[in-house]
Amino acid sequence: MSLRWGIVMLVASACAHVEGPRPASPTTHQLVTRALPSVVLVVGDRPDGKVSFGSGIVVGANGSVLTCLHLVRGLTNLRGMLYAPELVSYTPMDGGLDRFLFENRHRLSELTIDRIDEANDLALVHLDADTSKVPLLSLANALPQRGEVVLALGHPRETVWSFSSGVISALHHGAIQHDAAVNPGSSGGPLINEKGEIVGITSAKVFGETDGVGFARPIGIAKWLLEDQTLPFELELTTPEKAASSCIRAQELASPHLEDCFDWEHRWRSLGRVQLSLAPHVEAQTLAALVGSNRGEWIEKSKTRLREAVRAGKPSSADVVALPPLPAALHPLVREARALLTSQAARLKSENHLVIAIDDQRAVRTLLRRGVRVEATLRVKPHLAWVSLVGRNPDGTEYRFSEAWAQDSAGQWHQRTPAGEQELSSLPKAFAPPLVLEGEMIARVQLELLGRIYALTTHAERSETSPTTDASHCGRSGHGC
Repeated sequence: MSLRWGIVMLVASACAHVEGPRPASPTTHQLVTRALPSVVLVVGDRPDGKVSFGSGIVVGANGSVLTCLHLVRGLTNLRGMLYAPELVSYTPMDGGLDRFLFENRHRLSELTIDRIDEANDLALVHLDADTSKVPLLSLANALPQRGEVVLALGHPRETVWSFSSGVISALHHGAIQHDAAVNPGSSGGPLINEKGEIVGITSAKVFGETDGVGFARPIGIAKWLLEDQTLPFELELTTPEKAASSCIRAQELASPHLEDCFDWEHRWRSLGRVQLSLAPHVEAQTLAALVGSNRGEWIEKSKTRLREAVRAGKPSSADVVALPPLPAALHPLVREARALLTSQAARLKSENHLVIAIDDQRAVRTLLRRGVRVEATLRVKPHLAWVSLVGRNPDGTEYRFSEAWAQDSAGQWHQRTPAGEQELSSLPKAFAPPLVLEGEMIARVQLELLGRIYALTTHAERSETSPTTDASHCGRSGHGC
């Protein structure tokens, strides 16, 4: 061994011994003591008169609380309670939650729904109480790993502000599986790691009854509710078939990254045909206000509406506005558009064998969870490909449809919807037709835009065609448009 090598080894050995002691990880007691003050008790009155209860987590000094949508939707007299360590709690055999609420009724504060994510059973609610002194837990920036220790906090089976521990068992599509005990009352509570970071929100309702298995929605899915962003979604747009598959998953999870699946320039060109059809009947200034003054503005507005539609967005509180009647000159156009959409429903049933209404987002989400697979891909031009897909109806029968995908200059593939005459001319004969054709999407946009400025029919009927039927509100052309 050379002298130089010996010196190097000596220095390396010396350096190895100068490391200071690693900081000790917090104990379970310390984690729970730090986390429980951010857990909220959520209660509400059900239509049958019984009290529903669950958990929530404080995520803002302004009273913002993250919880599960099923805990607050359809209930009246929504209330919440902040943690107070001095309160006496009771198990069901000693009076349980009913006794606890009776004795501490004065501590309950009003809860109101702010934003919702129906696809993932999440809601951001506002608690009318001072949360400025509540210690906020950090949100994990990555998914947990298998074998990682986690704690589930909440109010399981009326045992308020309690917890269970376990380990991560598996990571699924949009779900974390763990073996910490989960029971009624756990939903909406945080799943935290050994650092005290929130890795998920318990949502047993979504997954039904569990036995020794717990599930949570990854906190990354909820980030859009909190700060209008999410953890990076694994969109794979390098090939047409991978793009089709990953965009289906993005829609199922209502990911904001779904917007990256579309060829927006193509949609803008289709909108030009709508403008031409309405220009003789609608003032240019009004039409510009509805559509947007330029391509960039329209695309950004369309992306925003897409996110709101797929997520179910913020509950509408807008007042009903009286609109002028539809001018007689527009009656033929409206009748033609409605007739086209009626024929679309019949076409989907006869040609694609689809049995649900594709503008029903709830039905679409349920359908997607039955599975969709890529059956075949055919590149008909250097930068254009058709993808054939097959899914299952609620009754188990199969439906089929095709999507056109175009490649951009960066090599990424985006769905070209609606498919126009140029794309349809290259559709392979063995492939089923798309679920939305260009004329059908144009008809929807016509009705949506006109419904903003004229009373097409009664308000109830108008609300069915506006605004969720706008092309910018639709999901992927295969589902929800």
